[in-house]
Amino acid sequence: MCPHFCISIGGQFYKQTDGVVVGSSLCPVIADFFIEEFEERASAPVTYKLLCWIHYVDVTFVLWPHEIEKLDKFLDHLNGLHRNMQFTMELERFGHLCFLDIDICRRPGGSLGHKVY
Repeated sequence: MCPHFCISIGGQFYKQTDGVVVGSSLCPVIADFFIEEFEERASAPVTYKLLCWIHYVDVTFVLWPHEIEKLDKFLDHLNGLHRNMQFTMELERFGHLCFLDIDICRRPGGSLGHKVY
């Protein structure tokens, strides 16, 4: 009997050695602890700060007040922090950006509004 989560595919057994079993009641709690620690490591060495960093499970929303070149470097920094985590980036287009099921839009004057996507 395998002490970890094991799965058999084509008669070959595989053992899960990293992460948690999807669907486990502990999965959301452990993921939140992991992401909180990850966010601390991500922001510690950065000399320029974000206006906003919001995450929900595996989706992150960031307000970036700096040049786009620094954003590319920040993305590279994030992707170098953990071998199993890779971020991709989507920029606002025509003043709109979708985050989960919300269309976040830039209003005249610079404030943000939203509507269901």
